Amino acid sequence: MQTSGLALAAMSAFSALWGPPGGRWTDRRGRWLPAVAGAIVLFGGTVALAASVGCAGLGPLIVALAVTGLGLGLALAALAGVVANIRVAPRAQGTTPLTSRGPAPGGDPARSRRERTVPR
Repeated sequence: MQTSGLALAAMSAFSALWGPPGGRWTDRRGRWLPAVAGAIVLFGGTVALAASVGCAGLGPLIVALAVTGLGLGLALAALAGVVANIRVAPRAQGTTPLTSRGPAPGGDPARSRRERTVPR
C-alpha cells in the first residue's frame, strides 16, 4: 500500500512543481500554447503509462506518472484562466434560464419577451 502511494505521488509532485512555471508561461504567451503543449505532454505520459503496465518494477510507472504530472502542471494554469474568463450574461429579475431564451412550448410569447428585457 505504501509503495503505490509513493508511486502516485510522482504525478502530484510534478504537477505541483510545474504549475507555477506553467502559470508564468501562460501570463507571458497567452493560454493557447501552454494548454496545447501541456495536453501533448499529458498524452505522452498517458501513452507511457499504458506502455508501463507490462514492465517489471516501478521505474517506468513512476516516470510515466511524472510525465503525466508535468503535462497537468503546464496545462492546468492555462485552462483555469479560460474557466475564470467565462462570463455569465445577467438575467432579468424573476426569470430562469429556460424562460429567458424564449417561450416554453405552449407558453405566452409576450410574457417571455417581457422577462428577457433587462431594466436599465
